[in-house]
Amino acid sequence: MDFIDAGQNVILGGSPGTGKTHIAIGLGIKACQQGKSVLFTSIPKMLTQIRECHSSRTLRALELKFEKYDLVICDESGYISFDKPGAEMLFNHISLRTGIKSTITSNKSFDKWHEIFGMDPVLTAALLDRLTHKSFLVHNSTGINKALLLAIPCWWQYFLFHLF
Repeated sequence: MDFIDAGQNVILGGSPGTGKTHIAIGLGIKACQQGKSVLFTSIPKMLTQIRECHSSRTLRALELKFEKYDLVICDESGYISFDKPGAEMLFNHISLRTGIKSTITSNKSFDKWHEIFGMDPVLTAALLDRLTHKSFLVHNSTGINKALLLAIPCWWQYFLFHLF
C-alpha cells in the first residue's frame, strides 16, 4: 500500500473476466483497513455525476470532494466510449488527481484508449501522460478462474485475499 503515500497510480489492464475489479476492490479494502479514505466508482457513473454537477453548477464542490480521497478506484474504463465534451470533462476531473493516487481498471490497451475518449488523440495522450506518470502498470491476461473461486469456501477466499 506504499503507492498511496507515494502518490502513485495503479493501472490494471486485461481482458474482461481476468480479475481487474477483484484486485482493485482488494486494494480498496486494504486501504480502508489502514484508515485511508477510498472512493470506488465506475468511469460511466463518474461521468454522469460530473455532467449532473456541471448542469447544476455544483461541479467545484464535487471536485473538492474528489481531490480529498486518499485513493480513488475508477473501474470499467474502456467499456463505454464518450463524446468529445464528456471526454473533456472526464479528463479535467481525472487531472485533478495528477500526482495523487488512483487505481484505474481497463479492458483496452493504451493504444486503443483513443476509442474511448472521442477519437481525440491529443486528449488521450494527455490523459495517459497524467495517469502513467509514476504508475504501476499491471496486465493480467490469464485471470482468475471464477468457477474455481466460487467453489472455494468463504473463509479460504478471505485468507487468499489477504495474501495479496
